[in-house]
Amino acid sequence: MLSGSTTGIAGARLQKLINDLVSEAGGRASSFQILPAEEAGDMTRLGLSLAMSLDIDGLRDVLHRLETGAPLLFIDDIAIRAPTSALQEGGPDFLGPLDVTMTVSGFVLKDEAL
Repeated sequence: MLSGSTTGIAGARLQKLINDLVSEAGGRASSFQILPAEEAGDMTRLGLSLAMSLDIDGLRDVLHRLETGAPLLFIDDIAIRAPTSALQEGGPDFLGPLDVTMTVSGFVLKDEAL
């Protein structure tokens, strides 16, 4: 579960967590957008949309850490593109950098995020 005394703080912590994961994997996050919170029973779902640039190994590391780390996070949507010019230069063995957009979400207990 995400933590924070408000959904804004929990969202900021989610953004920092994802930014740190991308940086540690050798990538660069270029934009973040906190999505509107959604009520889900006793929890609130917080989403984050982001764009990043990283190589295939870095992407693997980010996805692995998201799937196996804490807090529990979900990849709701992902799009991976290789820049057109890079494909022409790199040939069939192109490994990056890749342009990746994704939406990640997590949950916070309602009594923690007012």
